[in-house]
Amino acid sequence: MPTNRGERGHYEYKSRLSDWDSRAGVRAGVRRLLEEETAEKVYFSPALDPIIRHPLLVRLGKEAERSLLIYHLYSYLEFTASFEIEVVNRGAQRIAFGKSGLDLPSEMLFDAYKIYCDEAYHSLYSIDLKVQIEAATGIKPLPYNFGDFLRRFNKAREAVPPNLRPLSGLLFVIVFETLISSTLNKIPKDEQVVLAVRKMIADHANDEARHHAFFSSFMDVLWPQLSKRQKSILGPILPHFIIKALEPDYEAIKRRLKMYDLRPEEIDQIMAESYPWPEVIDGLRKTAGATLQLFRRNGLFEDPQTLEEFQKSGLII
Repeated sequence: MPTNRGERGHYEYKSRLSDWDSRAGVRAGVRRLLEEETAEKVYFSPALDPIIRHPLLVRLGKEAERSLLIYHLYSYLEFTASFEIEVVNRGAQRIAFGKSGLDLPSEMLFDAYKIYCDEAYHSLYSIDLKVQIEAATGIKPLPYNFGDFLRRFNKAREAVPPNLRPLSGLLFVIVFETLISSTLNKIPKDEQVVLAVRKMIADHANDEARHHAFFSSFMDVLWPQLSKRQKSILGPILPHFIIKALEPDYEAIKRRLKMYDLRPEEIDQIMAESYPWPEVIDGLRKTAGATLQLFRRNGLFEDPQTLEEFQKSGLII
């Protein structure tokens, strides 16, 4: 259980955004410009895109690899732009306006305003870079529909009663903002990736490290304020939130593959062999390590049904 509480039970919030004016990207950052366009560079780390290594794609040559990685980056940027505004900022707004239904420290409410500004800026520079890359490469993004992701998210919480839907939305934000993304971790260090992409993602990672601390603290405030019944309803949906947040977007990947000289059965083979479920869930488990530890610290796994759902999902073994 959380230990940072005073003698009267009040949460002792320690802000990681107190130096926001001097450190946040939206305050202190610069616009990342695509000034480097060489055949030796790629736009996304091949190590983070399993299909790139598949023999059926390797035979298509370097140009196919290059364009597939650009399509992957487009999907990442478009998802980021939409998720920050349509999901995270809806939660940040509820917190900042005191509409979370929770008793929160005033400094936490003010920090939520800062996060709202950060996330809007992340959305802006994601689209900015996408537009620059399209102009430089001539490769147009494929149609993207964030509504598909929202439908998967809503399906994961369809059993939640209406009165707990707002809380479930806040929990989804906590899940996503406390995951340790391999994209944020690895691309800034991958020197084969175009410099502007590396720098933009490093900018994002710097802000997200502080958001991680904020939403970890927010979970420490939120969970103890819930009733036992509320915990028993919301706890079991959390592994499904983690999976929906991290699982590859299989349909989007198939749409990319359809751009190439591949038969339908070859596309199915590439998908099956590139994303075997044991490897996918193992990767999700590692990415969610900090989130799982946060849940453990707050006693979520003391509820038998919650623990069972996490074990069934494969996130706890």
